[in-house]
Amino acid sequence: MFRVTRPLHQAVQGWLTNLEEEDVNQWRAFETEVNAAAFSMFLDRLSDTQNTRHPDFKEQVSAWLMRLAEDSALRENRIYYSDGCNDKL
Repeated sequence: MFRVTRPLHQAVQGWLTNLEEEDVNQWRAFETEVNAAAFSMFLDRLSDTQNTRHPDFKEQVSAWLMRLAEDSALRENRIYYSDGCNDKL
């Protein structure tokens, strides 16, 4: 299935629905980071899994995204590895 890659801030908004404008702008700034498009695709694929039916899973992903927003080293590692992720989500 072909999927158009959304901007990262839009993929994140699918998980963090109560983002303030400054938070959205922060994620927009991250779109220039290496592999941001791959990470956006990863988040969209993740949202299509059975796991999203479980509120705990959605809360964990949301908490993880909030940590990523605050920690550039963590974000760099996650975004880097999402490019090579061949998992069948």
